[in-house]
Amino acid sequence: MHVVNYNDIESVKYVLKRYPVACVIMEPILQNVGILKPQEGYLQEMRRLADQEGFLLIFDEVKTGFRHALGGYQSICGVTPDLSSFGKAVANGYPMGVIAGKKEYMDYFIHPEKKKRVLIAGTYNAHPLTTAAAIATVEKLADPEADVYGHVERLGATLEKGLNDIFAKKGRPFYVARQDRLTAYILWTTFPWIFMILPPTTISHSIKYTVSALSAKGSSTSPRPSNKAAFLTRTPKRTLRKHWTKLKKSLRLYEDNGN
Repeated sequence: MHVVNYNDIESVKYVLKRYPVACVIMEPILQNVGILKPQEGYLQEMRRLADQEGFLLIFDEVKTGFRHALGGYQSICGVTPDLSSFGKAVANGYPMGVIAGKKEYMDYFIHPEKKKRVLIAGTYNAHPLTTAAAIATVEKLADPEADVYGHVERLGATLEKGLNDIFAKKGRPFYVARQDRLTAYILWTTFPWIFMILPPTTISHSIKYTVSALSAKGSSTSPRPSNKAAFLTRTPKRTLRKHWTKLKKSLRLYEDNGN
């Protein structure tokens, strides 16, 4: 196994020249590090290289599948991988995974020759509860009247605009990255950066928390800043617990308001 750099096609070519490669497994858009999007043409070039060099292109859509679009991020970028993996989002959180792909590869799960047949097994395979949850979830996501993806897109856009307005008024260097409902921002202070992912259902709470962090007193040149923004980088576990408590409170208020 060889690890290559994301958004670096030359890194992939370097490995291809030196080693035999059966497949490349990748996330089409990175979300464990915030929102890191593919550069223009990157995924298309990966598809071209796969066809040219004969390796399988596999998309890990556990994070992106069913969250950004019913067809996963691949339906947004227009690049079709050979195989794809999806996670519990397909069943709205119930334990289910999905392997999808082109027929010529999926047929190996039912290959007539036992030596060529690929084993696929799992505790909850075809379990009625998770299967029912997946069917209900997909039907809801596909319902044009529910407009789930349109709704979360509008929430994400509202959050992005609010963050841009706040940071611009405060005169702080920042960058906001967003893909539909998922939003992340990087705020430069005396520490290299501050990073948070903000749920769209807590827009007002998140904006107020951000204002509080930016307005906190503290020297911008102090080696041990006391402002709340820098405090996020110094004690992440304590901050996350505190933020989670506020998050639960804001969710209760959100529900109490009939949303």
